[in-house]
Amino acid sequence: MIEILTNFDDTPLEKIETLEFDIKNYNQYINMWNEYKNKGLIYHKSNFDDDTWHFVLGKINEFNLKFLFDEIKFNRYKNLGILKNINYKEFIISIKSYILYSLNSTTGGNLVKFINHLNLLFNYLDEFELPNKLKSNKNFISSYIMISKFFLYIENYFFNQSILDDYEDLSITQSREEYHKESIYGKSQRTLPNFESMFKFNDIIEDFIKTSKDDEREQFFPIILWWKISTIIPLRSHEIVLIPLECIRKEKNKFFIKFYRNNLKGNLQKQTFIHSFNEYYKEEEFPISKEIVDLIEEYRSIVDKYDQIDEFYIDKQGKAKKRQFLFSYRSFKMFRDYINTPRKENEFFSENLLNTLRKLFFVKIVNQKYKISIVPKSKDKSTSINSEELEYIQLMDTRHFAIMNMIYMGYEPSTIQRIVGHRNIRTSYDYVNHTELFINCYTLSVAKQKALDKNSESKNSILDMDFVDIIGTSFANGNKRYNLVRKSKHSKKVVDGGFCIYDKSDMNPCKLLRGNHKRCPFFISNQNEIDIRNELNNMDSEISSEIKVLRYLIENKKNLIGYRDAYRTTINKIHSKVNNKAEILSNYIGEMVR
Repeated sequence: MIEILTNFDDTPLEKIETLEFDIKNYNQYINMWNEYKNKGLIYHKSNFDDDTWHFVLGKINEFNLKFLFDEIKFNRYKNLGILKNINYKEFIISIKSYILYSLNSTTGGNLVKFINHLNLLFNYLDEFELPNKLKSNKNFISSYIMISKFFLYIENYFFNQSILDDYEDLSITQSREEYHKESIYGKSQRTLPNFESMFKFNDIIEDFIKTSKDDEREQFFPIILWWKISTIIPLRSHEIVLIPLECIRKEKNKFFIKFYRNNLKGNLQKQTFIHSFNEYYKEEEFPISKEIVDLIEEYRSIVDKYDQIDEFYIDKQGKAKKRQFLFSYRSFKMFRDYINTPRKENEFFSENLLNTLRKLFFVKIVNQKYKISIVPKSKDKSTSINSEELEYIQLMDTRHFAIMNMIYMGYEPSTIQRIVGHRNIRTSYDYVNHTELFINCYTLSVAKQKALDKNSESKNSILDMDFVDIIGTSFANGNKRYNLVRKSKHSKKVVDGGFCIYDKSDMNPCKLLRGNHKRCPFFISNQNEIDIRNELNNMDSEISSEIKVLRYLIENKKNLIGYRDAYRTTINKIHSKVNNKAEILSNYIGEMVR
């Protein structure tokens, strides 16, 4: 399933429409073809079933699209299970219909590249050496988005998501390499998710965990676990669904989760299907919180019962059998099409099903329940979105988010490289360049969570807030609000420059901030007015300075004595300043929603 922008009737207003390939829509594809043909965009003597389509743009720009894919290879992929429930003719129709849907949103040159690169990719759908084979074509990355969307468009028939994971890794590597050559032109270094949207989605997940129940909770529990686990551990989508059923290990009051990591990625020129599972994947562990352990145990308490049912399906198929992996295929079927026997005998909850559930969560929960509009991804990751909007989030976005989380938590790039599996440590280094934007969004998210803890009755108002909502459309308005918050307190103790309203004897805020009263949420200044612009700018400058120190330490690691201690000290300073800023913002939010 993909999302495209279309117009409401003949108006310039746009809406998002979800699409997936279905041969039953053949007549609709023909109608689209005829519309473009009548407009003169397609050569008037062309036919839909032709192997080559001839386009004419603006009466002068002509190009051809050739739909000549290897039918023998196609049949081989069907035998291997990479493509299912689709024949060669239908596969070609899926490409043609995807082209028709794309005509309004891309150029002729991009369509030609897409067809050529898809044809090239089609030759290697079953090989480990895909990244190395594609890397020789430096322009291949330009078709990444279109090709990825195409496989989502035919996801009900395509069963090798790992090929797209390899493809994404290739695009990241090439982005980094091309950045050094072309940065003078201002090209972006890496495709990363919008952090503001990621944190807003996290707020929704956290609230959904607190409020969901019964069927709604069971249906979308895999989304909860996907998010909670993969935003901490940078797993690929095909690795998250391979988390074993018995995945938790406890040692000395600490919890660890077991998972499987692709072990042969890019190393052997052999086909996936001639390797055993243990050869292809290796088991690893990662520390997790008690919260995640409790969620996993709750999920199992809900769905494990299905494994004990004999003749689970309405046609008497499906024997009672303990599943191998954490996610339950049978639970998924309870909310989809219960009467159908699974396509695969092992009843595996695949990444394709997880992706289907993710899209359903965006429709039913994010949009319909929380009234948040879903907007397409922006190329500019620093661009803010409206408070009632959320950028679309893909399964693999959590992998990048987890890496940023690891940096914030103090993991060194060398450790990240080992955990993530980056071939080049520079790939891990490059994520540090996005730390400041990540921290800004993280701080606001923490502030909103703190405000929610203090005032859960205003949940929707708080969750919808962005920075503009909090501070105001102008700093003058923000200053007014800020000082109303300050003056709503009642002073108690006289301190340097003002008053302290902390009412406990432990003086923990003073110890934490080392007497820097102005940074304390319990401090009231003697001044009649405090400029919030200066307050926030000063705090941001301090955080920015520590991030620069962090970059310096990373880049000069080999030449510095006491590197590890300096690295940890810098991380702790960043945490302290971020928590302080979040506390001040949370108090401010709390006063706004009273």
